[in-house]
Amino acid sequence: MEAQVLLDVSSPVCLPSLKRLHLVFVVYKDEDSVVRLLSSCPILEELYVVRRHNQDNVTKFSVKVPSLETLTYCNVKPKVVGGEDVEDIGGSLVIDSENLKEFAIADTSTNSCSIENKPSPW
Repeated sequence: MEAQVLLDVSSPVCLPSLKRLHLVFVVYKDEDSVVRLLSSCPILEELYVVRRHNQDNVTKFSVKVPSLETLTYCNVKPKVVGGEDVEDIGGSLVIDSENLKEFAIADTSTNSCSIENKPSPW
């Protein structure tokens, strides 16, 4: 059995010097935990996220980080788990990062993606 990391950010945290963050196969308690964690990183420049589609409590993954320059986002949806087909639960990725210069998205689910406050000259 593999270990899981449950991210529960129920109170404010402060990571004022964090510039790079990699979140790989993290199970989030809820959508607010993601928002609270990312908002606690005021100078975050690089974010790398790999999610397991069927093992997550978050359907709307919001990345609202004004300082973010690079985003890599992978949402892995396995076809079969334990001999049974995996249901596509849907969801969305929302990016709101006005300084974003590079991003790569790989999402094998039917999630939607929206980019708000696009950096110019997009």
